[in-house]
Amino acid sequence: GGAPIVLIGTHKDLVSSVSEHERISKLLYDEFRQSPVFNASVCPYMEGEVTTGMGQLWFFPVDNTKGLKDPAIVAAMRQIEECAEGEDYVKCRVPFTWLATLDAMTATGRKTLDLPSVEALAARCGVGLEGLTVADEVQLMLAHLAALGVVMYFGEAQLRNLVILSPVDFLIEPFSLILCNFEVHFKPQHAAARKRFPREWTRFTQRGVVQRRMLDVLWGGFGNSAELEALASKHGVMVPLLSEGGGGDAECEYLVPSILSRDPLP
Repeated sequence: GGAPIVLIGTHKDLVSSVSEHERISKLLYDEFRQSPVFNASVCPYMEGEVTTGMGQLWFFPVDNTKGLKDPAIVAAMRQIEECAEGEDYVKCRVPFTWLATLDAMTATGRKTLDLPSVEALAARCGVGLEGLTVADEVQLMLAHLAALGVVMYFGEAQLRNLVILSPVDFLIEPFSLILCNFEVHFKPQHAAARKRFPREWTRFTQRGVVQRRMLDVLWGGFGNSAELEALASKHGVMVPLLSEGGGGDAECEYLVPSILSRDPLP
């Protein structure tokens, strides 16, 4: 059935009308009720405030300014806790050496670590002493931690050397450089890319097509540019375009759907 989903609506202090909450709930239900994911995974707010008293809402309207004094926040936390406790992976026992390795990785304060560094930390924490090699057990450990959402790790060739300890910190800033309104959020990296590749910049901002060599300029300051490119492609942030002429690696092109123009590509 997939992971449970809890829909949260913030700013109840600004949108406080119970009838408005009911309208939003109905909109969500009407829009998604035919979705198998919605029916199997979305957790309703059974104790919601409605015009007739207490009833069901398909989201939790919360007032962040009240914190735990808001019953909806308490109910949402309880729902999340119940969902988590019902998942098998929460009850899964793992070696203490894995937990020690996770603590050691976190203690580095890094957003990412390369695989050899993780293996070195794991070896110092006692991983690999129960019949498996350090490398093999680290792969099992990383797969488990990734399934829990504690780290981000993928075993394919382009990404297997990178362990992402803080996915939000690692991904948001570079991805926001290609997923933005360039008229409002124009950064120094944009200026550098526009100056170096003026024609390609126009095509990117007007047609949603970006070349790898421009990505190298936009993401050059972050490191791991190749891995960022692979992750963006893997998760649909960018879609590779096939080139009839072949071209070199630098001329490899991607379509960025979120800024895709309605106009046909040239």
